Amino acid sequence: MSLPVESEQIARRVVELLRESGFVATPAQTEVLTRAEAMSYTKRRSHAAFSVWCRANNVRAASRGRYSRTLLDLALQRESRRRAA
Repeated sequence: MSLPVESEQIARRVVELLRESGFVATPAQTEVLTRAEAMSYTKRRSHAAFSVWCRANNVRAASRGRYSRTLLDLALQRESRRRAA
């Protein structure tokens, strides 16, 4: 094994142990999405298109560029109802 791979594996193991012990609080994977994940989730390919969509649907980042999956789901439901009407 090369040194960078070993150190990366060690770092991942340390973070895993810290999470298990409760020293590092992490939100559930399914509750919040990064901006890139949110863009993919809503099928918006550009930052500008995603920003316009967020403004139109009153979606704001929860904190530091993280988006609530629940709020995104609600906005997508509202959007689909508008399209159907």
